Amino acid sequence: MLTLRPCIHFSTGGLGIFYQLGVTKYLLENYDFPESMSYSGISAGSFCAMMLSTKVETKVLDVMIENFVSVATENEAGFWSTLNTTTKSAIFTNGEFDVPERLFIGTCKLFPFPERVFINDFEDASDIVDACLVSSHVPFLCGTIGLMYRGHLMCDGGVIGKHDTPDNLNKIIDVKCNMFRDDVMDLKDVFTWNPDIQRRLYLDGYRDSITYRNKLDKSLIIYRRI
Repeated sequence: MLTLRPCIHFSTGGLGIFYQLGVTKYLLENYDFPESMSYSGISAGSFCAMMLSTKVETKVLDVMIENFVSVATENEAGFWSTLNTTTKSAIFTNGEFDVPERLFIGTCKLFPFPERVFINDFEDASDIVDACLVSSHVPFLCGTIGLMYRGHLMCDGGVIGKHDTPDNLNKIIDVKCNMFRDDVMDLKDVFTWNPDIQRRLYLDGYRDSITYRNKLDKSLIIYRRI
């Protein structure tokens, strides 16, 4: 019988990613995941998978979040069209990071027909960020139907249905923006930039992880840091 590798998965959530990033911060501080652990992400959740798999320092994550919010707010009128530039600025202003072996980013390859594609063989940190940006590129909202990546036109990994992991991975937990409670954010805020809401979501994700840590431990107790 084939034993599937365990995987921590981050679902799509629009700007609910800030809540998921708060959960990611808590995971980084309180769990030690083995080298055999895999990480996958769809759409905005891909950035969370990247941060957890590269084991970014939480103080660096804090700076990245605040840097992103500050720059995005300056360009609020063109938030979606400048998303790629804002994201790269926030991440690479704070240094490079190692390329993990078991990170899987889900995208949608558009031609010849829409198809879910998981990217894993990354060349460097910049390549990972590019894959995350492709996975998060909402058609037309971000200005175009998709982005060219490795010779293919691709877009948001969540546009073709169920947000899941590669077939050879065992999803042990799915980190969503409503994983602890359903009143985290209003639907109207999922794609509407508001710096106050995004900052609150980041804090809420972290604080709720503390409050509902027993729910996390149902899947992750063997990895909890002592």
